[in-house]
Amino acid sequence: MKKKVYIFIFFCLTINLFAKEQIGECKKNVYKVGIIQNNVPVCFYYEDVQGLISVIKKFYIRIGTDDFGPYDSINSWLFASDKIIYTALVDDELCLFVNGKCLEHYKNMSNFFIANDNESLVYAYESDSGVYIKSKKELGPFQQIKYFLVDNDRIISYVVRENSKLYIYTEQNKYGPFDDVTDWIYQKNNNYAYKVRNNKKEYIYDKNGLLAGPFDSLELKAFSSNGTQLAYVTTKADKKTKAIPAITSTLWVNKEKINEGWIILNVGFADESLFYTINTQQEGNYIYFANKKKGPYIQIGDLEISPNKKTLAFSYSYDYSPGEEYYLSVRNEQAGPYESISNITFSEDGNNIAYVVQKNNEKYLINKQNQFGPYENISNITFSEDGNLLSYVSSDGYYNNYILHTNNFNTKKYSFITDVKFYKDILTFTVKMNGLYYNMLIYHNTEFIGNYINNKFIYIDDGIIYVE
Repeated sequence: MKKKVYIFIFFCLTINLFAKEQIGECKKNVYKVGIIQNNVPVCFYYEDVQGLISVIKKFYIRIGTDDFGPYDSINSWLFASDKIIYTALVDDELCLFVNGKCLEHYKNMSNFFIANDNESLVYAYESDSGVYIKSKKELGPFQQIKYFLVDNDRIISYVVRENSKLYIYTEQNKYGPFDDVTDWIYQKNNNYAYKVRNNKKEYIYDKNGLLAGPFDSLELKAFSSNGTQLAYVTTKADKKTKAIPAITSTLWVNKEKINEGWIILNVGFADESLFYTINTQQEGNYIYFANKKKGPYIQIGDLEISPNKKTLAFSYSYDYSPGEEYYLSVRNEQAGPYESISNITFSEDGNNIAYVVQKNNEKYLINKQNQFGPYENISNITFSEDGNLLSYVSSDGYYNNYILHTNNFNTKKYSFITDVKFYKDILTFTVKMNGLYYNMLIYHNTEFIGNYINNKFIYIDDGIIYVE
């Protein structure tokens, strides 16, 4: 399987904070904790075991007071309200476990999740007879499953290889054969589209069949929020010169040609309104947003639309010189000049903004009148839901020694930090330590191994598991 499909499950984030309650113990080498119904704690831990020539790790899961393992690895997992579902490798066999019980053995498995009924599992797996998609019904065997898309527990589309050719299946039809299906785009439950290649030409297929093509080259860009409009860019090279500048880019929405220029970037929708940047080569760069045209600019850098779709922020420059300077434009305001501007990030309501600037070859985070730094790298800028709290991650020039900064608190250094997310005023994140990924949270300016699971905060302190 060459590319994973990421399925996003949205939970209600209504949080009730209670006094902490002790619900269990796990005085082990814990790297993750969770919780299922009736405040049953779950902890992931490992033990170091002496092998023939080295120390190896064996992995376990404790559910309540029951331990399951050892496993050679625990590959993936998810929490439902009443169960922990995970895959683990034991003696080179992969098994799907529910609450510690192995349901099935597979050669390989990917993309599993639980549907909204809290019972149905959906996933792809490989056995000796081929590869399959498993939901309420089983599809296969196939030579290869390249993509599959799911709405709740229903397979709405999938791309598979049969007899050495690729085919697109929808709920009603089968399309193909194709030489390749190289990309896809999915707008929640409203629509989806694939980029396919046949005889050195590229086409777009959606759930209704052929939408557009043939083209020399195309890029799928974005769906409108209701899924009725698909924006994409096609590129045609000058066949005589083969030179990089001798190209023409065309922006399309469905079958309608919108604009044409040298380079078209930053294509998206604010609800149903199209936005993009275009370089006309002769006149310069322009921005189109909410039926308005801004420019020309010599260069356009970062561009970001606020989550409420009302505010545009972008960086720009008026020259190409080695000492070029960039400015930030938001509404009718301007900041700068700086050597560069990047990582523009809005709060959820669009009323707060943070961004990274470079001055004298050093990087700073700017938020309102506050400046943080200097640092060598800044990433993972995150606002709390109300926009009042801000966090960000710094790292050194070699992308090591990651530190999470928030509310006048700095974590210790880690090999890597990702998945930074506020739930109310509590910050959760994932770090890499000793070759493992740990789920963490910051509570009362203290770091704990913990997480936000099933609408509850759970963390471990000195081997004692607490829930809030």
